[in-house]
Amino acid sequence: MTDTAKITLSDKELSLVQNTDWILTKHRIIQNVFELFSFHAEQIKLIMQDLLGLGDELKTSIPKIAKGEQYRQLPYVIMDYPKLFGKDDIFALRTMFWWGNFFSITLHLAGTYKACVNVEKLFNNTLLKEQLFICVNDNQWQHHFDESNYQPLSKFTIQQIELMKREKHFLKLSLKYNLEKWNKMPALLNAGTVQLFQLID
Repeated sequence: MTDTAKITLSDKELSLVQNTDWILTKHRIIQNVFELFSFHAEQIKLIMQDLLGLGDELKTSIPKIAKGEQYRQLPYVIMDYPKLFGKDDIFALRTMFWWGNFFSITLHLAGTYKACVNVEKLFNNTLLKEQLFICVNDNQWQHHFDESNYQPLSKFTIQQIELMKREKHFLKLSLKYNLEKWNKMPALLNAGTVQLFQLID
């Protein structure tokens, strides 16, 4: 028999299920994120024109923007650009919006592309060093910023990062932005992208 308690709505849920405004607002917000990411892709394309360290295969890659509803039960939008996903080798700049949490930019490198990162440049950039997070998880497909996944780069020594670069299959460097900064995001994403690309030799 069906447990009717499981299909009964609370007063709050009953109010929401009768209210179309909040779900239409959600759709508008997600559409705004798509427009923001499309604009950001154009800015990335301009930034890459001056980068000698990126090959033509990356510079000519096509932005991919996708959305979902269930990253840890919350909606999200992800853009990969530039991107190159091979069986073992990955180079991707991933821009993410996660509902209720953050925007982020992640430089995701795996296999031979790990060698692209100049760790000395990273540690010589005091401002970036204070803002950057590094992935400590063994699963390279997690995006949250819990301590089990990301930790501030400031907690590490240059020797520890060099060891991680040699021994881990992948390296992920991320910048995170609070949602309160929404109206500043075009400039912040642009600046963050420049900062991350500056680490590439």
